[in-house]
Amino acid sequence: MVKIGRNDLCPCGSGKKYKNCCLKDSEAINIISYKYDKYLEARNLACGKVFAIGTEKLGIEGSDPTFYLLEFLLNKVDVNKIKSIQDLDYFIDDTSFIFTIFGYPIYDLMEFDGEPDDFGFNTDSIEDNYLWRYCLANYIDEFTELEKKFLHSLNDSTAGFFKVLNTGTGENSPSYPVIEIEDIFNGRVYKIMDKSLYNGVVKHDIISGIIAPFHEDISVMESCPPILYPPPDKELLLKLIKEYSRVYKSRYRHLFPKKNDHERLFKLFPVIIYLVSLDYFLIRLTRPLPKMVNYDKEEIVLSETSYKVKDKEKIKKLLINIRGIRLTEDSKKEAILNWMNKKNTILGTIFLKNKRLLFQTNSLERLEKWKDMVKDIPIKYLKTDYTYLDDIQVRYSKVKKNSREDKVEDKGINIPEEDFKKIALDWWEKYYNDWVETKIPALGNVTPKQAVKTSSGRERVKTLIDEFENSNLHINKDAATGNNFHKYFDPDELRKRLSLI
Repeated sequence: MVKIGRNDLCPCGSGKKYKNCCLKDSEAINIISYKYDKYLEARNLACGKVFAIGTEKLGIEGSDPTFYLLEFLLNKVDVNKIKSIQDLDYFIDDTSFIFTIFGYPIYDLMEFDGEPDDFGFNTDSIEDNYLWRYCLANYIDEFTELEKKFLHSLNDSTAGFFKVLNTGTGENSPSYPVIEIEDIFNGRVYKIMDKSLYNGVVKHDIISGIIAPFHEDISVMESCPPILYPPPDKELLLKLIKEYSRVYKSRYRHLFPKKNDHERLFKLFPVIIYLVSLDYFLIRLTRPLPKMVNYDKEEIVLSETSYKVKDKEKIKKLLINIRGIRLTEDSKKEAILNWMNKKNTILGTIFLKNKRLLFQTNSLERLEKWKDMVKDIPIKYLKTDYTYLDDIQVRYSKVKKNSREDKVEDKGINIPEEDFKKIALDWWEKYYNDWVETKIPALGNVTPKQAVKTSSGRERVKTLIDEFENSNLHINKDAATGNNFHKYFDPDELRKRLSLI
């Protein structure tokens, strides 16, 4: 490529010199990216020093902050229901490190007069009870100028829970990863830089931590518990926040003249953020897997029942006479019949071939109804094979694991992108039109078009589309190489059809 001189015309076509146009933006991005890289280096070194001072000077043991958090949870958790102790160990290790620095009360370890309260705080000055503040006040000479700047920035930080509004960086590279977030309680919007968050979050996710000023109107996210809260779990998240907030608001009522001052609450007691994250993670580890159900809300259990028959044509005629059974394909080799209800939903499929009849359905309830329907038909029962979805999931996870271990690359579907795009857009177009006319249990078994006629229904539809968008964005972000069907999903097409935008 030809190098562009500072006094050359800008290639963007503005008619201005390059130095007065796009070069400015490019230089600004490079400067901020450079500052951010230096900031990350200083932040990581400073946190390591703060943690070391806590363990060496104050005698904080690695297990102390963990037990402080777990004291609140031991009576709530059935350890026998935890699916993965290893995942819990990893989560606690990651959380405890940052909790020790930003949220663990250390007053009883400091060399001052006075006794700590039941929560380990000196109530005369709550904010002075944290390790980073202690280091700033007593060991500032241990830190470089950039590390000091990082620690001082925490004085002007904001703690809380935030909804991701936008993760786009426009035409800028991921080296300048600005994420727009909104405080879920007061609606304040922040722009934050965070490479690790940018790689993991999508629109509508909820994150938590401490926001510290960085450069002009851009901030950074600090002390984040290693967890994302998906939109469908927002009500659970709010319930946990309320539960732990009540504990500290009741104990330190004199500190909160305003009734719902969440910003001050989380700033004084960031421990709430960590308690909520750990409790939520434990709920996730102990929550039973959702059961997949069919349209009749019956748990999906795939079954194939085989019978021996003597006269194929006779059995076919007898089956056709049963209400709801229809012949769909017929040849000398094989007859295929569908068992359907009044709404034309297929409840089961019958394959009649030579001396054998196979019946396939997807729930135990439907299988029992089938058996009752054909009890007077002269067919001899041989066996039933069952497949439970849990078994499929286990087998699928093993296949994925083996594929990763063998480094098998998923190359995707080999279709030219323009052709694939047309197929995908046509499919999504039909989906949008069908979805707004489909009765949805989450909306009270009415269609989205019916639901938006009321204000409460309108909000439920908005929430449902947001959750759908969030799910597709995560799938799109995790997609393997090759054609990606989900990147052509446009939630605004659903919103347009329902006059939500």
